[in-house]
Amino acid sequence: MVWRETGLMDERLRFVAECLSGEETMTQLCAAFEISRKTGYKWLGRYRAFGPEGLHDQPRAPLEHGRATAAELVERIVAQKEAHPLWGPKKIMARLKRAEPSCSWPAVSTAGEILKRHGLVGRRVGARAGERRATVHGRSLRRRTRCGREITRAGSGPATAGAASR
Repeated sequence: MVWRETGLMDERLRFVAECLSGEETMTQLCAAFEISRKTGYKWLGRYRAFGPEGLHDQPRAPLEHGRATAAELVERIVAQKEAHPLWGPKKIMARLKRAEPSCSWPAVSTAGEILKRHGLVGRRVGARAGERRATVHGRSLRRRTRCGREITRAGSGPATAGAASR
């Protein structure tokens, strides 16, 4: 006996065809195809609304995000940045809040993300242009000096060794 291989779409089309023929009830068909009645009615409804293309799996991502910043607010933040390219998100939000305090403005960090999405902010540069500091646990590895002598914590290092022996 040869095994017949069928795809998901073929099975869904076969289900809809048998359902539309009216020979069996929805309950019997769903039991034969090992699906729930809710799924059977869903496929039948999609087929009637969209034809065979409606039987494809739909994307599960939401079409709208409930906590997304309103498009009007995004446009106003972007417009402020375009009008004042040197302003950062903190200053932009302060000015917008001062101009219209009754509006529910997003956080400064959200404004920064909005500007980043629109390509309106660049990376921050360190104290000196292009310089990268070597750090360990957030502390600079560069030696601090005063008048050519190394500065260390009291009681450690060569700077205090000479003073202790006097």
